[in-house]
Amino acid sequence: MANPPLWQLPDSAAETIGTVYSSMRPPTIRRAVSLIRAGAALSVAYGIAEDLFVHSTTVGGRPASMAYSVGQFVGGIIVGLVLGAIWLWMAAKVGAGRDWARILSTVFFGFWCLQLIISLAVAAVEGGTAGSVAVFVVTLAAWIVGLVALISLWQAESSRYFAASPGSL
Repeated sequence: MANPPLWQLPDSAAETIGTVYSSMRPPTIRRAVSLIRAGAALSVAYGIAEDLFVHSTTVGGRPASMAYSVGQFVGGIIVGLVLGAIWLWMAAKVGAGRDWARILSTVFFGFWCLQLIISLAVAAVEGGTAGSVAVFVVTLAAWIVGLVALISLWQAESSRYFAASPGSL
């Protein structure tokens, strides 16, 4: 008969396994890491969508210059890449069993909740323009991905994985 998966062992048995246990990711951690990686792609899309659709093409009542427009676009790409890099960093650290990464991911999710509220407010103030709605939809998609990832990260088998992982502090 086959042995049970390591993440299903009682806490005391899991702690004695140490490094071997931490190298075996339970399904909840694999799911969370995949979702966090998807969140990275959505963050890049968010950065581009926000600067393409939300920022005005006028400056002080006059049409924006080409340099201003290009700067907005490049800025959006940079914001998206930075956000995506943060998501990928969290995916790597969560996958490595760093408990602090699970906590920091929860804090980052709180910031994303604020961004969702801001995106909704902008869409409401602008009367639901196509651009503001597009940004809200991308923000909402990333928020849902983050929520499902957090739910996976705080499951009991995920907690045992983090507890048994070396360097989880």
